[in-house]
Amino acid sequence: MREWHSACKLYIYLDESQRIHKRSALDYLASRAKEASLGMTVFRGIEGIGSHHHLHRERILSLSDDLPIVIVLIDTAEKIDSFLDSLESHIELFFVTKEPVEVLNRRMQ
Repeated sequence: MREWHSACKLYIYLDESQRIHKRSALDYLASRAKEASLGMTVFRGIEGIGSHHHLHRERILSLSDDLPIVIVLIDTAEKIDSFLDSLESHIELFFVTKEPVEVLNRRMQ
C-alpha cells in the first residue's frame, strides 16, 4: 500500500570553486548537513551560467574545477529550516530554492 508523507526539498546551487573560510563550499555544506543528520545528493553539472553571467563548461580533456553544483536535501520543513538557520549569512552566497514535496513510503522524522 502506498503511503505519502509531506516533506520539503531544498536545492542549493553553487560553483565548484566557491570557498567559505578557505574551505570548499561543497565540503562545508556537506559537513553541516551531516551535523544536522540530513542526507544530501550532489549533482555536478557539465555546463551552466552563473550569477555573474559567466559560462562554466566541462570540456573533453579539461580539468575544470569551476563547474556548476546542485545540492539536494529532502526532509521535514522544520529540519530544512533549522539547517538554513545554522548556515547564518553563508547561505546568501548561494542561489537557494525550497519547495514542498510528497515522499512515498518513507516517514520523515
